[in-house]
Amino acid sequence: MECLAICGDKPGEVAAVFDARPWPPGESVSIGPLRVEVASAFHVTEAYCLRITGPSGVRLGSMVSIIYTGDTDYSDDVVAHARNAEVLLAEAAFTEGQHAAATPGIHLSGRLAGRIAREAEVGRLVLTHIPPWNDPTEAEAAARQEFEGPIELARPGLVTTL
Repeated sequence: MECLAICGDKPGEVAAVFDARPWPPGESVSIGPLRVEVASAFHVTEAYCLRITGPSGVRLGSMVSIIYTGDTDYSDDVVAHARNAEVLLAEAAFTEGQHAAATPGIHLSGRLAGRIAREAEVGRLVLTHIPPWNDPTEAEAAARQEFEGPIELARPGLVTTL
């Protein structure tokens, strides 16, 4: 809610456009045919990961899920939230050296994103939030040390059919 006070140019500007309200972890909302669930992420500030579940465009009558971690470090909660999803869209902002030197609860490394994908038994891992000063292929290689499934690097225009 603090963002409402600082995001707009004038007090109440954002509130006039958006219906912002608290969204407790564990609760879901429906948006058309999609169900969106939120879970707490492990971050130095309040952060969440989302699970979006909806009808498959490939397997009629089946439901599929995509998980977006947002900013997080490794946690059992994130693994549980991602369990059996078809796609895990995970941030991999840190290299292994950066992660080892950082305060816990900031970002994942490629290896830790791969670990979450493996432990959650997801179908595909897409790595995102890799800063331009880090080599994306290193994040991908680190993720492959943990996860044997398909791994892609997020890029503009990437389409994954579920």
